[in-house]
Amino acid sequence: LAIAKGVRCGVLLSEWRPVADRAWQAVQDYVSPAGDFTGVSGGTLPGDAAHYDSIPVGVERFGTGIFLLAAAELR
Repeated sequence: LAIAKGVRCGVLLSEWRPVADRAWQAVQDYVSPAGDFTGVSGGTLPGDAAHYDSIPVGVERFGTGIFLLAAAELR
């Protein structure tokens, strides 16, 4: 999202757009047949690597929101 918006706003060179396009293709694998955006980390607090590895992933509303913002930016 940030890279695509940076290119659109002229903050980043257009050569960065393919990076955003590849990222967009990758995250589409996380959309379930029901339309949920999956694989989103639960809430986090500061911690070590083991702490972050223990955080469950699933469907979170803020994950769906950022997915939709990216979709709008990359249209």
